Amino acid sequence: MKDPIYTLFEKYINNTISVHEWKELKTLTDSLSDEAIEKILERIWDNYNDQGLYTAESFDQITSSIKQKKTPETIKATIRRIAAIAAAIIIPVLCISQLYLISQNNKMNEVLLNTHEIFVENGERATVKLPDGSTVKLNSASSLSYNSDFGLRNRDVRLQGEAYFIVKKDSLCPFNVQTSDINIRVLGTIFNVSAYTEQDYIETSLIEGSVALTRYNDPSSRIIMKPNEKIIFHKETNSLETLQSDMISETSWIAGKLIFNSIEIKDVLRQIARYYGYQIEFNGKLHENDKFSGTFTETDIRSVLEILMLHYDFKYTLSNKHIILTFY
Repeated sequence: MKDPIYTLFEKYINNTISVHEWKELKTLTDSLSDEAIEKILERIWDNYNDQGLYTAESFDQITSSIKQKKTPETIKATIRRIAAIAAAIIIPVLCISQLYLISQNNKMNEVLLNTHEIFVENGERATVKLPDGSTVKLNSASSLSYNSDFGLRNRDVRLQGEAYFIVKKDSLCPFNVQTSDINIRVLGTIFNVSAYTEQDYIETSLIEGSVALTRYNDPSSRIIMKPNEKIIFHKETNSLETLQSDMISETSWIAGKLIFNSIEIKDVLRQIARYYGYQIEFNGKLHENDKFSGTFTETDIRSVLEILMLHYDFKYTLSNKHIILTFY
């Protein structure tokens, strides 16, 4: 039977590790020495080597990136020794470097497999400073990733969830936000993007500057946005809708508020659950087309649900960060 940490390392290398498992891996590795980590990685490498999953060329692609990282001498020595065993040990090498970095900054989840990735769990929010000086505020249940050459040849980031971007201007290197269905290209501006997987839409709201929004595989769909405009991409119809807004409700989460302006009640409830760190389940008859407007500043989700019960006929139960709403 494999050790739990060995299994977690394998999932990490194969990019199948969950957020919960990632935290467990960080906790376990904090108690291990470099030598112990190295032995585990060598075991994994032996397995990968037998399967022929990596080639010597893989190591060349990361050499320059390794040199740019300020790693301790113990880790550098480990890198050199493992590289001598097999030049293709790119992924284990990066695992060692990453585990050290995370032990130094528990607030930042940087995943290195040629990629930096930051996860924010339900009920949490985080601010990320990118290498080019741009700032990204991530909302609950969101992730942001970018390649190790960010700021050198490109400024491309990938977003799942919601984020508020303050982009440093660089006319020679445009900033691109990639979501599941659209690409947002900017030079220097402030905007908000909501692109949660469970939503049937992606919403981009421009606060300042100018951005170009394009559907993937359709260059003709390019739209230049202006301040106080928001564009909604409807996934089902593959269409774009442009609206005017004062941007208050779209960015209220940054100030610790939830402001809704004629939003379908089901989306309201999902946003509330995500903001406070809960999973949500619906029972009974929910009128999905009902629209709700209102502002919440409460710190307890129970207070929010009690207010909503004045408008809608339902009851709720809370258990282990799980909400069950039963409508009548």
